Amino acid sequence: MKLREQFASDLEAEVSGVRVALDETSGVIVARWGNPQHEKILQELKKPYKHILRVGGKIPEEAQEEITAKSIARGILKGWWGIEDDNGEEIPFSEEKALEILMDPTLRDFRNKVSYLAMESETYRAYALQEAAKNSKARSDGKSSGASKSESS
Repeated sequence: MKLREQFASDLEAEVSGVRVALDETSGVIVARWGNPQHEKILQELKKPYKHILRVGGKIPEEAQEEITAKSIARGILKGWWGIEDDNGEEIPFSEEKALEILMDPTLRDFRNKVSYLAMESETYRAYALQEAAKNSKARSDGKSSGASKSESS
């Protein structure tokens, strides 16, 4: 087994995000769960509860939900495309809109999907392999791939 082929991850993409299709017309750009930016955001959001955590207590459930949603909106979800409201109008991506959607209890499955993609190592390994294949092809035909690591909408 070639270790890098099986386990190597694109470290830049883990922070900047990877485009992942949700269906034929829509998708999200997600950074890896626990990336340095995400960890820093989590630490900031948990500061008000430091005294509770220090004595072995737990952050109240409602506050934990908000911390999770804010950390995803600020440090994980980097963009989307093809996401529409109930009237079929495309929703432009913004951190504020992402937070609104991530906090909506009726859309918790969307939050869970984003979280899953951000935690799934294959998301970043597949991207690294895809980029490696593009770069290999570009070298063999003398053309530059011009591919970017992430793309915001």
